[in-house]
Amino acid sequence: MSGIVQRAVAWALLLPVVLGLVLRGVRRPNFFERYVGAATPWSLAAVRILTCTVLLAHVAVEDVASTASLPRALIGPMGVLRLLYALPIGFERFLVSPPALSGFKAFTAVLLLAGAVGWHARAVLPLAAVAYLVFGGILRQYSAFYHAGLVPLYVLGVLCFTPCMDAWSMDRASGRRPGPEPGKPAPAYGWSRFACWTVVALAYAASGLSKLRNGGLHWWDPTNIRSIYYRTSLNPMHFDWGLSLHLVRAPDALFAVLGLASVALEVGFAMVLFSRTARRILPLLMIVFHVAVLFLQNLLFLDLVVLQAIFFDFAEPGGLLGPRGAAVDPRPTGGQGDRAGLRYPLLVAGAASALICAWVVRIEFYPLTAMQMFSWRDRSGVVEYYKVLVRRRSGADDPAALRTCTYRTFALTPVVKKAFDPVRRSICRDYLAMCAARQNRRAADPIAHFEIQRWRWDLRDDRTGEHPTLVERYVQDVP
Repeated sequence: MSGIVQRAVAWALLLPVVLGLVLRGVRRPNFFERYVGAATPWSLAAVRILTCTVLLAHVAVEDVASTASLPRALIGPMGVLRLLYALPIGFERFLVSPPALSGFKAFTAVLLLAGAVGWHARAVLPLAAVAYLVFGGILRQYSAFYHAGLVPLYVLGVLCFTPCMDAWSMDRASGRRPGPEPGKPAPAYGWSRFACWTVVALAYAASGLSKLRNGGLHWWDPTNIRSIYYRTSLNPMHFDWGLSLHLVRAPDALFAVLGLASVALEVGFAMVLFSRTARRILPLLMIVFHVAVLFLQNLLFLDLVVLQAIFFDFAEPGGLLGPRGAAVDPRPTGGQGDRAGLRYPLLVAGAASALICAWVVRIEFYPLTAMQMFSWRDRSGVVEYYKVLVRRRSGADDPAALRTCTYRTFALTPVVKKAFDPVRRSICRDYLAMCAARQNRRAADPIAHFEIQRWRWDLRDDRTGEHPTLVERYVQDVP
């Protein structure tokens, strides 16, 4: 068996054991009263609306139809999508049809919109989760197993098993769904909201713990943090803020603090599950963290920035978006958690166990991941990066030409690197030819040729980056 299959099997075998242990923990006396608490249906409905809206926005901005023209050699194994290739449903023909892909995008968007407004939500939410799962897998299989959009998908999966349509939904307004007692908190909504919190908190914790496991306790050392920041700033990305490049003369202490802060915040984010104070402070700090990542690393996780709102009680009675009337104390009395039975504690335990097991076995099988991005420690002090130069027939240079060639979350660096791999160079060549053909059809100033350069910057000898070394170049003319 391949390594990924072995890990998938290990995940499945470990899951029942971890599930039993976690379920025993959440079923302990006073766990509900101390950490979960009752919630109103409006609070859970707000999570549904926010999650569906975040995923809907991602679907709306992605040009999935453009993947039909990408070289087929770019396709790599992408987790559960292997099942669709194996089934006799014509999945490969579907992937090369722009109209079919556009129709699927519209279908996914409609499902997510229906989920947001609560129209037949009991059936729509699972369909929306599956549709987005396939949508995200299609985009990733040409590029990389990136993490943007994964956590909201996890939350949507949890919501499928909750009464999240009991408020602020068309089902409720039309009478298809019996209405909850106005302003009354209930254990079912509290457990459901806690399950959503759990997948977000444990995803962050897995990311931080992966850094400590893969990179060691000194993952945060300045050389490693500089290498990460400089590499993502210098490589071709969809953003080019380059803020970290203005910090080359900054002391190592600054980068050590940034590295320590990121690990501490990610690992410590699990405290939102056990402390009301942490739920007020850590989500705000995480927003600041993601803004810093955007400008220092050119990586945008807008979905995670917006998703921090689920930790605030905006939708509780008396809150900014809550129902009008007197505020109600959501804290339960007298063991209300027991009235939810086993179903909702099992949901919390199941969500937690799935993520814990994924981290333990280091699985990377879409949509399961151990959240290992940037977790290995680079001790070499050498930053290798790539530049893409595009010359148009007028003689003008266009460094942004590849950014508009494909969909927004396409990772440019992996395909650019293939230009210097004799075995896989043809993939990069076909990709560049496709980009030129697409853009030259409508360009007043067509692309004449591409040049990809591989550079090396040794931080040990050149702290300011004034003397990087050009290692090799690849030139491709456009007929």
